[in-house]
Amino acid sequence: MCPLSTPTPTAEPVNAEPVSLRSVPPQLAERSVVVLGFLLTAFTLAYFYAADKHYFSTKLMTPIFRYLLMTDDAKTAWLTLGVCFLAAFWKNPVPILRVVDFIGSHVAALAIASVALLGLCAVFIYHNDAFCMDEYAAVFQAKIFAAGRLTAQLPPSVVDWLIPPGFNGAFLVASRTTGVAMEAYWPGFSLILAPFELIGIPWLCNATLSGFAIFLVHRITFEITNDRRAAGWAVLFTVASGAFAAYAMSYYSMQAHLTANLLFVWLLLKPTPYRAFGAGVVGSLALVLHNPFPHTLFAAPWIIAIARSKEQRRFFFALILGYLPLTILMGAG
Repeated sequence: MCPLSTPTPTAEPVNAEPVSLRSVPPQLAERSVVVLGFLLTAFTLAYFYAADKHYFSTKLMTPIFRYLLMTDDAKTAWLTLGVCFLAAFWKNPVPILRVVDFIGSHVAALAIASVALLGLCAVFIYHNDAFCMDEYAAVFQAKIFAAGRLTAQLPPSVVDWLIPPGFNGAFLVASRTTGVAMEAYWPGFSLILAPFELIGIPWLCNATLSGFAIFLVHRITFEITNDRRAAGWAVLFTVASGAFAAYAMSYYSMQAHLTANLLFVWLLLKPTPYRAFGAGVVGSLALVLHNPFPHTLFAAPWIIAIARSKEQRRFFFALILGYLPLTILMGAG
């Protein structure tokens, strides 16, 4: 995409007094955000304490999901309500802006520190475990790749004991005749995880991807806005996200999806034939991380925009060419 033009600065009166950030009243947009936060939190709490007894009952859920929703998530909702109250009465943005400016100027250090911290959290908080079958399937296939194989070999007579019939075909695929087994998802994330499995630090994989994601969030925002503070805000919102931290500690493929899509966007912000080809290669890996739909939905507007743009149409074929090798090898293969 074409770089944004920088607006011409307007001259300020020589004797103009500086405006204190503390004296600026809350803008209507800021108030709207606070009000929206209150409403969403109130709706969530109403669900926990009223609607659950009558509508969308959690009794249909498994016990562990019901516990997580009604215990842990309910506490988070009350914490969110407290944050909304704090935001409503907070009148001094200066300390926050100092944090934002520091982040915008030291993003590399923050990314490295985040990798280290999230890696430790993966070991001591997440206990370096694949809790969910979505995670287990990826780790299972990564161990196979790390051993230099494409499939695992199980004793055919115990396949139904090792893989419950309801899971065989949904998360793992194993032949009861030959005992050959592999994950049911597409293998891109397992391929990324395999080198970490090989050297015995699989818990560092998603933490490392999170560090790259932080750096890319900063670069994309800065290149679009040419504003270091805006880039700092983007990074702050990223690292403050509970979902971002949780996926960085886990063995889910979502962190890889985020990082790959961010790299895809960054390469296409100022496209050249080489960058477009690289975006296609990254996109092809994103397609096969665990299933093709997340990246397809994300990338489609970008690809269509490039194909329709007279100035950028020449990059379309390089982009598509970059998609072909891995898509054919790991998708169709």
